[in-house]
Amino acid sequence: MSDEKFEEIMTIPAKFLRTFFPGFTEITTAAFFFICVFSSCMISEDFKNVDGDGEIKQMADEISTHVDSLVWAGHPDPVAFLDSAAQASPEPEIENLFRKYIAISYYFSEYRKNYALAETYADSTLQLFEKKQNDSDYDILHLYALLKKGETQQHQHLYGTAIRYFVQGWQMINPETAPCIAAKYLCRLGSISYEQENYRKSIDFYSRSWRLSADCSAHSDFSWFRRTFNHYHHLASNYRELQMPDSALYYDEWALALLEEAESSGRFSENANHRHYLKQAKGVAYGNMGTSNKEFGREEEAERFWKKSIAINERSGYANEHAELTRLRLAEYYVNAGRLKEAKTELEQTREWLDEVSSEKVELSWWRVRWKWLARAGNEAQEYAAYRQYMELQESKLQNKVDTGATDIAAQIRLSEQQHEIGRLQRESELGEMYLLMAVIVSLLTIVILFLIWRNWSQSKKNVQELADLSKQVFNQKLQLEKSNKTITRIMNMVVHDLRNPLTGIKGISSMLRSDEKLADEHKKMIGLIHDSSNHAMELINELMDSNILEELENGYKSKKKERTEMRPFLKRCVDVLQFRAREKGQTIELDFEGDATVSLNRDAMQRVIGNLISNAIKFSHRDSTIRLSMEHSTETVLLSVQDNGIGIPNDLKEEVFDMFTEAKRQGTSGEQSFGLGLSISKQIVNAHGGSIWLESEEEKGTTVYIELPLISQDSKVQ
Repeated sequence: MSDEKFEEIMTIPAKFLRTFFPGFTEITTAAFFFICVFSSCMISEDFKNVDGDGEIKQMADEISTHVDSLVWAGHPDPVAFLDSAAQASPEPEIENLFRKYIAISYYFSEYRKNYALAETYADSTLQLFEKKQNDSDYDILHLYALLKKGETQQHQHLYGTAIRYFVQGWQMINPETAPCIAAKYLCRLGSISYEQENYRKSIDFYSRSWRLSADCSAHSDFSWFRRTFNHYHHLASNYRELQMPDSALYYDEWALALLEEAESSGRFSENANHRHYLKQAKGVAYGNMGTSNKEFGREEEAERFWKKSIAINERSGYANEHAELTRLRLAEYYVNAGRLKEAKTELEQTREWLDEVSSEKVELSWWRVRWKWLARAGNEAQEYAAYRQYMELQESKLQNKVDTGATDIAAQIRLSEQQHEIGRLQRESELGEMYLLMAVIVSLLTIVILFLIWRNWSQSKKNVQELADLSKQVFNQKLQLEKSNKTITRIMNMVVHDLRNPLTGIKGISSMLRSDEKLADEHKKMIGLIHDSSNHAMELINELMDSNILEELENGYKSKKKERTEMRPFLKRCVDVLQFRAREKGQTIELDFEGDATVSLNRDAMQRVIGNLISNAIKFSHRDSTIRLSMEHSTETVLLSVQDNGIGIPNDLKEEVFDMFTEAKRQGTSGEQSFGLGLSISKQIVNAHGGSIWLESEEEKGTTVYIELPLISQDSKVQ
């Protein structure tokens, strides 16, 4: 970031802070900015792994569900389909290839039991991250790739190699921030401990995995259901191997009850994949219940559960390996019960499956049951060959276990946890140092802020005193201006009064002379000019008198002159005064009153208002037109209106006609002059009475001026 850009960023919050603390500078703002950014980075770093952990859990569930759907639907070539789907995917290259390799590895491992090919695709997944070791964006994907690689090694009984991959991944995990992937690793460690016949460690790993799963927020309803069933199933299997049939049966019953509740409630009935899983899981649960019942001597119950389990999982797309292991348990039960014919049938069916699918676990169990069947049938020659084959497979299994004896999983996990604890303590130490640094910075900033507040307070105190002195000077000047204004008003009143009398005489004499028929036309024209000029001068004097009345109103005179006034006779008197002037232009003034109303008025002032409005209507209306004065009232106000059909007011002048110094001055329809004071003075008089005035006008169609005044209540007292 450039210095100019940084300075621009710092200026924005600095301006905001200076609004409340004028002494704030960009330096103090930058300090606050640094603290906020540093803290947010720490928080975002903690949450980044949490988000990625949940996403990989969801991605893994989507991949397995997608592959299961293809197999259960009977797709002829799932690998080709997955490859073509990856080529058409819009995802980034690494994530796209990751999904493809994991899906194909899962398919070969779960459905084809071809663990060598599954390992090949697991290796391809790991190679994606060889050049991304230091890229934290791919940490979670890398961990999942290590997990899948370990699983392929475990399926091939390469336990030492599998454990190394699991421990390598575990050392990279922080269970607090990545509980989903951590739970998967612990579950795998539980599985490999079970295969190594270390059942108590297996129970410990499965239990820790279950507790971590509770912190994984990415579980859907079905995902959590499946996780719960698997937990009960694993615990039951381990307790069964530990010769603890009570505990095994307890968890088997819980697992079966969980499945039956889901089936009866129909919670997962809408999804075909969920329905398939429920059936398959129920087959596994039936097989386990059969084994547990056999331990308690309930052989008929055991046989019934085993047969139900085989009927479900021997079908294509289900848990075939579990079905064949259950079939061999049933065959062994038949051998011990002397039901050799039935035992032979079950052995033959399992042999047919083994001829198509490779499974070391089923192969070992098959040779053990066949050896017992031959011994019970009395076939000593074949019995010895079967026994030798069984022992060779058993020795191979034991050798794999010996090969991993040097690897102490629990010790590796404890070492990893100790490293995590050391890392946590280091982070806490760094966090403590950061908090200490922040405390020092905040303390220094607090001192600076307190100093700035004190300085601003001192400056404000000085400013307040200066403002008080200025306010006093302004008040004194105001008093002087008011005194001067009163003097000017008195002088204007005298001037207006002295001018009014001689102008009235001039107007009267000129009117008389105009009617003298003996005068020459030229003299009549001159006298007409004198008459018109005296009229204009009288109108100006009247408006000046109106302004004087307004001055008196604003200075409290209104409180002495307001009177209770009946509006109907008051308005009629105002009209009568102007009827003669209207007749000169052949105009008619009509009255339209709805009842009567009582208003508190300064009659002289309000008579000027009504007179101004009617005079304007006369002035700007055409000859032989009609002017309407209307009155209507509601419960609280009375509305007056003066309507004409004159020349109207242009839109660009409507906002200016109420201004004192407006330029909106136009001649009347007969050339009458306008001084522009009437409406301004009228508005101020109306406002002084607590009312409002406005107009509506359209050019060449006329103007209507409205006045709304408050009615006087019955209990009001008027001075």
